[in-house]
Amino acid sequence: MPIEAPGLSGTGPTLTVVDPSGAPTNILDADQAFQVVVDWSISASTALTLGSGNWSVSVYAESQGPGPERQVGTTVTVPLTGGTNFSATVNVPAGQLPAESTTPQRSGVYKLVTIINHQNGLVPPQDTEVSGFEELPIIRMRQP
Repeated sequence: MPIEAPGLSGTGPTLTVVDPSGAPTNILDADQAFQVVVDWSISASTALTLGSGNWSVSVYAESQGPGPERQVGTTVTVPLTGGTNFSATVNVPAGQLPAESTTPQRSGVYKLVTIINHQNGLVPPQDTEVSGFEELPIIRMRQP
């Protein structure tokens, strides 16, 4: 889904899951950390309209079948610096998403959802009406 805002435009976000070797993948070992790289862009007129502030990028995992549902990694802040192309890397620690198991029962399959919000430069910062959402890819966590 593209960046959404009344009267403003953008594209993305897109997500790439990266294993410890730096290769894109959708199958990961549960005992290894991985990264979710999130890319998005806004038009030049949108950048001028927003002017300043920060992007807040969070990634959530939803189990497809039995298993946990939670935020993975920590929320990443990306400054709005007048550019139009943005990227954030969310580091996911090893063991945050368990692999398939029968005791307790877990599927080991997760849908990743990324949420990007623009926060204005005010103190305290508040979300504006500019957001982007993406709910892919599906990943599988396996026992090494």
